[in-house]
Amino acid sequence: MNCNELSLEQSNELLETIDWLPLGSVVRVDESEQKVMIIGRIQNDANNPENKFEYSAVLYPQGLYNPENNYLFNFNQIKQIYFLGYSSEDNKIWEKNMSEYVKENNIIFFDYEKMKEEQSENK
Repeated sequence: MNCNELSLEQSNELLETIDWLPLGSVVRVDESEQKVMIIGRIQNDANNPENKFEYSAVLYPQGLYNPENNYLFNFNQIKQIYFLGYSSEDNKIWEKNMSEYVKENNIIFFDYEKMKEEQSENK
């Protein structure tokens, strides 16, 4: 383990206590073993703009190799945090403002779990 990599215990604690992950955070999503690095927050799906996601990411360690291959996901899909990105006072202000914006504008993020359930019911 790299000295900067979070332990599973640290990851689980953060998943219980943090509202937003900073840009540059490296996580594992759903059942994938592939790590991704967060590069954006509050994102629309370019193919379905009505679908909103909390995060966009690129493969880690590969990075951005094709702008059309960003990964969109929500906080509840994160299974492990490996690295917590840079967070300054500006980031903390942004997080507070975005949390208020989401609440005030009743933004509903895409429900990936619901979509998976509906797909399995239609099989």
